[in-house]
Amino acid sequence: MDTVSTIESVGIYQQALAISNDQQLCDTYDAVYLAVSESPGCEFWTADGRFFRSVGARFKQVRLVGEPQRK
Repeated sequence: MDTVSTIESVGIYQQALAISNDQQLCDTYDAVYLAVSESPGCEFWTADGRFFRSVGARFKQVRLVGEPQRK
């Protein structure tokens, strides 16, 4: 059975702000999800094709629902 792990939020918001500024994201929650997804072993699944195309090249852990797995 898979487990869910928790992480401390210390530093996540600063990291999210940096990601938001660097990637010019309008939605803060996307930047927070990206910051959290940088944790080891974490993947970020999205159905938002435009978001995926804008960050997928830099953030290899971002996956697009319905697309083949990247290697």
